[in-house]
Amino acid sequence: MHLKKSKSEFITTNQSFVWFGTRSETSYKTQLRSVILSRLEFVLL
Repeated sequence: MHLKKSKSEFITTNQSFVWFGTRSETSYKTQLRSVILSRLEFVLL
């Protein structure tokens, strides 16, 4: 019983960690894309 509980807690912690990692990665890509677009606009102007 105790082993099953700790295993489920570990799984949820792992899932939240993966979710946070993907969120930070997507936000980083979005920031990078906006920076590149602003640089392109600056060059084109």
